[in-house]
Amino acid sequence: MDMPEKALKDLNKVIEIDPNFSAAYKWRANTYVYMDQPAKSLPDFEKAIRLGEDEPGSAYHKRAKALAALGRTEESLK
Repeated sequence: MDMPEKALKDLNKVIEIDPNFSAAYKWRANTYVYMDQPAKSLPDFEKAIRLGEDEPGSAYHKRAKALAALGRTEESLK
């Protein structure tokens, strides 16, 4: 198992233990982006934002970058 896959496994466990830990969703989303899977990152960025993400603005910024990577530029500007 490579490092990103291990990170996903660990983050899934963290979220299972504490589904309200917003940073875990942001970290998992970042891992998906790192793995060149930005579409998978979007629900986690949204969840981190809804839960009150730990670094104001960070999840919004990274969600916008993931949307842009998917060619959804107009949506990324909102």
